[in-house]
Amino acid sequence: MVANVMWKLISYKPFLFIMNLIMWTIIYTLPLVPGLITKEFFDSLNGNSRFDLQSIIWAIALVIAVLVRIAFVFLGNVIDVKFRFKISSLVRKNILESILFNVPGAQALNYSSKEAITYFRDDVDVIEDSISWIIDLFGKALFAILAFIIMFNISPNIVIFVFLPLIAIVLIIQKASSKLNYIREQGREATQQVLRRMGDLFNNIQSVKIEGAENNCINSLKELNSNREKWLVKDKTLNQVLTSTNSTTINLGTGLILLISASGLRENSLTIGDFALFIYYLTFVSNFTLFFGQFLAQYKQTRVSIERLTNLSTGINYKSITKKQKLTASKKALNYERKKTVKKELEYMEVQNLTFFYPQSQNGLKDINFSIKRGTFNVIAGKVGAGKSTLLKSIIGLFSLQKGQVFWNGQLINNPKDFFKPPISAYTPQIPWFFSGTLKENIIIDLVQAEKNLDQSLYFSNLSKDIPYLEDGLNTNIGSNAVKLSGGQAQRLSIARMLYREAELYVCDDISSALDTETERELWKRLKTQFNTFLIVSHSKVAFEIADNIIVLDDGKIIASGDLRELMESEDKRVLDVLGLEV
Repeated sequence: MVANVMWKLISYKPFLFIMNLIMWTIIYTLPLVPGLITKEFFDSLNGNSRFDLQSIIWAIALVIAVLVRIAFVFLGNVIDVKFRFKISSLVRKNILESILFNVPGAQALNYSSKEAITYFRDDVDVIEDSISWIIDLFGKALFAILAFIIMFNISPNIVIFVFLPLIAIVLIIQKASSKLNYIREQGREATQQVLRRMGDLFNNIQSVKIEGAENNCINSLKELNSNREKWLVKDKTLNQVLTSTNSTTINLGTGLILLISASGLRENSLTIGDFALFIYYLTFVSNFTLFFGQFLAQYKQTRVSIERLTNLSTGINYKSITKKQKLTASKKALNYERKKTVKKELEYMEVQNLTFFYPQSQNGLKDINFSIKRGTFNVIAGKVGAGKSTLLKSIIGLFSLQKGQVFWNGQLINNPKDFFKPPISAYTPQIPWFFSGTLKENIIIDLVQAEKNLDQSLYFSNLSKDIPYLEDGLNTNIGSNAVKLSGGQAQRLSIARMLYREAELYVCDDISSALDTETERELWKRLKTQFNTFLIVSHSKVAFEIADNIIVLDDGKIIASGDLRELMESEDKRVLDVLGLEV
């Protein structure tokens, strides 16, 4: 799976990858040249150089070689950043599109929002690093091979008795670093636990104060932080041990080269230049060995990162995150293009044999049949768990239907998820979401229409009367999740946002539970007289009185329908009990 994902991402921009590979292979092998120049420089000092050049020439050549490598590093970084940006942006765009367009709207992610954002940021970076590290591994491996060939031709003994044992030592050190990776993973998880708990506290600070649970919350945070401290201390300690051991290994290698080359220098089988070359190459070869172990650990981490990303939701898999598509560099990249729906005036909508059950559960809907006509006010009523919200979400495509059909003016809707959007329908969920911004921004979001639309949505949602009492009117910042508004104001804000979108059908899920009776009555009267068609979930007797049609649900099935007078006259105890009415 990892190799497949990496190959697909490499093939997304093959030219950039090849250019990057060539550039960094040159960068990683260029140090061979300064090593050889350094050898000739020292050999020229005592007349052992193979070339009849003065020492100053070799010194100038060394400076030129270093400057050339710096220039290549600059160009290589430009290409590498472009390549990294392309592949990471592709993965992130594909994940976002999968969540927005392929995952049913009512289906929650498998992780919390904080965890999902962390994985979206960090795990994509891990995949990006792994692909870039392939280039680094190739360049460093090629340097190591060429350096071994050069050194072996000079002195096989030093290569066999110094470099090979040192490589073995470094590999052992790297094996120990796998323990460090485990410790760091535990440290990251402990940090996430602290952040999650702090986020929960900030979001529920009022409940904490009311319950007098401040001390318990602080003690819980202390416990989580103690666990985090334990792993971070282990991380720091082991990291210092491995770093110092690696440095000591290089110093040990230098000492061994001194000891073994001493006899060669006495017997003139080795020159000062040879000795300098071995010392120069030692660090690079040791770094390659260390990097190779890090690459193997990174490869394992990449598998974990890919699994986490594909487990964000059922609509995401390794094929979807590597799907090739164009990346938009302008602001339009943020505005995902929706499939255009032709506005069709509603005459009637019909639901036939709609069936939906939750996974591994018998809870859901079975054989739901009903129809609504244009200009009618339709209420879905039922006890808690009857399936009211599930029915709304199934009709507009937030859940994937397992059976049944939805017809709009007699036309079958094959893809409700894409069809039931403005200007066809507008939806307000039972628990509306708000972002930290002004009241006006939360109504408009990204839809700019005539100012009269805003005034109308405020009036008919019965929110306009509250505007003068807000600190900055429409420009009042409502805080995260509308914490600065009352429950009733938040519900009416969600209604205003829905009405602003001008749709044929308005779908509302229990949006008046926080309103007093008079405010609710005024709200429904205004909406019924001025707007087209409503399909709402409500427990309110006020809504029942205004409704043209009440659809009564019980245990996932429709047990009755009609206006309030018809249902009262039926004297069906089960129906009246569901509605909370008396005979």
